[in-house]
Amino acid sequence: MSRANGTPYAPHTDDETAAMLAAVSYTHL
Repeated sequence: MSRANGTPYAPHTDDETAAMLAAVSYTHL
């Protein structure tokens, strides 16, 4: 999600982004 805003300095690491996306996907199951 941090890549969506297009800023080179993302507030989250790729691992944290993946974890957030996983949490969101699990929430919508």
